Amino acid sequence: MARKKNEVESLSASRLQELKVAMQRELYTSARVGVISIVGVLLLLLASLFMILEEAIPESTKNYEIIFGSLGLLTLILTIGVYLIPRLVQNYTIKQVLIVSGTLILGLSFGLGLLYYLKFVYDAIGQCVEACGDVTRSGMAFIAILVVVSGGLLGAASSIFGASRMVYITFSLTYTLPSVQWIFLDQYEIPFYMMGALFLLFIPATIIINHFDYKRRKALIITQFGLKDNLEQVQNLKSQQDGDYFLTSLLIEPLSANLATGDKVNIEFFVKEKKQFQFKKWTKELGGDINISHNIWLSGRRFTVFLNADAMGKSIQGAGGALVLGTVFHSIIYRTNQEKAENQRSPEKWLSDTFSELQQIFESFDGSMLVSLVMGLLDEESGFLFYINAEHPFTVLYRDKKAHFIDEELKIRKLGTIGLKQSLSIETIQLRPGDVLIAGTDGRDDILYGYSDDGVRNINEDETL
Repeated sequence: MARKKNEVESLSASRLQELKVAMQRELYTSARVGVISIVGVLLLLLASLFMILEEAIPESTKNYEIIFGSLGLLTLILTIGVYLIPRLVQNYTIKQVLIVSGTLILGLSFGLGLLYYLKFVYDAIGQCVEACGDVTRSGMAFIAILVVVSGGLLGAASSIFGASRMVYITFSLTYTLPSVQWIFLDQYEIPFYMMGALFLLFIPATIIINHFDYKRRKALIITQFGLKDNLEQVQNLKSQQDGDYFLTSLLIEPLSANLATGDKVNIEFFVKEKKQFQFKKWTKELGGDINISHNIWLSGRRFTVFLNADAMGKSIQGAGGALVLGTVFHSIIYRTNQEKAENQRSPEKWLSDTFSELQQIFESFDGSMLVSLVMGLLDEESGFLFYINAEHPFTVLYRDKKAHFIDEELKIRKLGTIGLKQSLSIETIQLRPGDVLIAGTDGRDDILYGYSDDGVRNINEDETL
């Protein structure tokens, strides 16, 4: 009790208003079911009237039939009106007043209809019993009908009006008042008094049931508010995260550039990151893979320089490494093309110095950012290739419709490895016209065969396939 009360008290003013509106909406939803139920009850009552009329004297029951039919029609009209007219009103307070006042009239109309129905049934049963020679006019048959009709409708109403205690109390009291008055003031038989006493006990019992149903619905809506707030927080965080992803991807895009020109060497890029995201109207991807190509001059000869690298980590972590690598590598290329002293070096010296400079920068991350890469210089005139493989998947050479690796073993550790004291191994190979080199990250050979019965992906793990 205290916990639920604290939950309500902890709600903001706007949330409290939302709670009221939500409970009112719940009332409308239940009332739609109630309209169908009331129509069904009225049809059943009318059917029972006609069945009793077959055994009763028509002249003595004609007035009851007219009264009950008129009240039944009025009840149906009021039921529909009570829950249709307020829907056209926007103000919450006015809606609530219309609902309560309409329910008051509805309850009285239904209660009067029930009263005349019970009077009719009572007289009809009495006539049938007298015709059979029994002097008892009421008996348990009438009491059973009273229990089923009155008690059943009260029980159903306690659930239908579960979203409003005020509406149910108004309905239950006005609905039962005419029948209770008739039982206690117009009848003088012990069974009626017993039935009236049970009836009076049944009313507060259904009010208690309605109260607990009301609390349950309110607690459920408050829980939904909490879930909605949590979802909004998650969505806001997701939106902020995607915004960060988007800005990072914008920074990486100009760095991962195919800037090599010329008619002797053709370079193509293909990048597909595992992390894909949607930010507003843009669909982007983010990861640690980066490709760069450019042209530089060394010792008077034109070279095509290329880099294929994979920074450690997924999404934003890998993208951070790719961002640092791309920025530094483009700076080195710019410096090489702008400063005469820089472009007088040999290809081997340029590769060695570039790798050492990159290693010095990534080593400052204290081992938290490692990068595997293939970096090479291709002499555009001779086709002679100088390259470094730093713990990267082997490069593939496609020649004469056959493919094979140009590497035999890994000799250099990844960029950023702490305490790297190894000597650099510059590999070379003579390329021929028509040769194709394929360099790729660890996703290059991940061919998806399909899925197992447990939903696990079957991926190729044989790099020689």
